Amino acid sequence: IEEVCDIIGHHHHPRDQETVNFKALYDADLIVNLEEKEKKTPMDREKLKKLIEKAFLTESGRKLAKKVFLES
Repeated sequence: IEEVCDIIGHHHHPRDQETVNFKALYDADLIVNLEEKEKKTPMDREKLKKLIEKAFLTESGRKLAKKVFLES
């Protein structure tokens, strides 16, 4: 319960050391938020590539984001 509360409390602001659970939730939330933003205001493909490389915390998150946003 403590870990869940910690994740909920700061899931938009990762710290230097985070759990795998936090990283998975953070990346999933980022994909959802980017999808909503892309529908309203599409981002330049190169900017999106850079964002994916920089912002995601896990390799799995980066791979999924590339599949969702760049492989269309």
